[in-house]
Amino acid sequence: MGDIFKIPKKMRGLFYAIIISILILLVGCSQGNLISAEPIDIGVVGEVSLPEYDNVTYTSISVEEILTNDIIKETFQLLVIGEDYLESVSEKEYIDAFYEKELTVLFMKSAKGHIPFMEPVTLDLPKTYHDYNDGPRKTIIITEYKKDSPLTYKSMDYSEETFIKEDFENIFRRFYNENR
Repeated sequence: MGDIFKIPKKMRGLFYAIIISILILLVGCSQGNLISAEPIDIGVVGEVSLPEYDNVTYTSISVEEILTNDIIKETFQLLVIGEDYLESVSEKEYIDAFYEKELTVLFMKSAKGHIPFMEPVTLDLPKTYHDYNDGPRKTIIITEYKKDSPLTYKSMDYSEETFIKEDFENIFRRFYNENR
């Protein structure tokens, strides 16, 4: 029976090369983890290109689900809002929902900074996203909304039109290292 699994000496080098190649391919296909090995569920509103990770699951949701889904906080550790929906979510009903549900939200490619996504401190502030002036760069903003607490946020400017994996990891780590 032992002779069945014997590899002729001439074939051993080829056999080991194939095994090593398969192992390299398997390891190379791994995307790595974001922050830790714990699973992370992220809800995504709109068309957003996000990096892949072994422990991250992205689920597309509608903007209306922010208002109607009562278990959104339990379902997702983070919501990502695409550029096309920044105007919608700057409306008072969405800001109120972020605070009421105590969500953590990442706003992609905001040309107007974080102010449109805060509860207005005074009545003199513009009401929605398009009412604010554009800044010099687009910004990635991650915010943590808590009832009866000031807004906690981190932002990162970038001048590129593409959002790269390192940008996502940097802002995610900066925020979670300081707020967890």
